[in-house]
Amino acid sequence: MDVFYQRRMKMISFVGRMNVPNYKAESTDLSGGILPGVTQAGLVIYFTDTKSWKIVVDGAGTLADYVLPMNVTIAGDIEVGSVEIKNSTDDTRATVDADGLWVRSVVRDIDQPLDSARNLAPYFGEQNVASSGIAEPLLPSATYAAMILVWGKSTNVGEICFGTAAVNKISSRQIVLSPGSMTSIDVPLAYRIGIHQFYVDADNNNDGVQFFYMK
Repeated sequence: MDVFYQRRMKMISFVGRMNVPNYKAESTDLSGGILPGVTQAGLVIYFTDTKSWKIVVDGAGTLADYVLPMNVTIAGDIEVGSVEIKNSTDDTRATVDADGLWVRSVVRDIDQPLDSARNLAPYFGEQNVASSGIAEPLLPSATYAAMILVWGKSTNVGEICFGTAAVNKISSRQIVLSPGSMTSIDVPLAYRIGIHQFYVDADNNNDGVQFFYMK
């Protein structure tokens, strides 16, 4: 590698896989329209000299404009669903990165009274395993929820195997539930669980689970 190429490569800095941007560079680091060594589709690059954002769109390293982050100035109040952003006192916790990477946000007050928040309703179900060794889905059709609580029925003769579609009583027991024992699964805000994507198998015919979920 020649000295000139080495010097150019030093301008490219890796920020992190979970960061935005993933790389910082200068426009002079481009070679033939791509950034050397940065060819994985989906990587975001910030060019510190031109203040432009680019995203890698294919395995050849082709770059396109990256539309985020965005800067929006809103006068007055704005309501998004049941969350109201009020025009009151500035939130002084927001800061600007020294080289302009982060835009100062003035989210002044967020008001979401509980009586106007989206209500999650409780649902109950049960699923038996008709033929031991053949896993059954908890629900037959697509159903999504915020959390699920599953327990082995108290009348079960043996244990229940709970997990993915690959669960079975011989080679992939996954989560094992004895009669009356339980497990729960929930996810962060803005994510969901597919109840129909969970399966049960049983050591004995007609043993099963009961479950409770919120949606």
